[in-house]
Amino acid sequence: NPFEKLRAAVEQASAARDGGALVAWIMKPSDGCKGDGIEIAESWEAIEAHLTQQFQLKEEGGNPPTWVVQRYISNPLLL
Repeated sequence: NPFEKLRAAVEQASAARDGGALVAWIMKPSDGCKGDGIEIAESWEAIEAHLTQQFQLKEEGGNPPTWVVQRYISNPLLL
């Protein structure tokens, strides 16, 4: 199952929340640019639903992009 490693990472990060802060996840299509197609999720269920929908589009003959899923950093250090 392609979701097992991702699910483990999401659950581990959610369990290790700093001070009870919400852990958000950003999902970016690999073929996007300028922020097109970016999705934000706050739970494993939302991530799984979005990616499952993308797999279904592919099975129906569509050509959805691959996705990058990473923990959202709300206040990154920009240099």
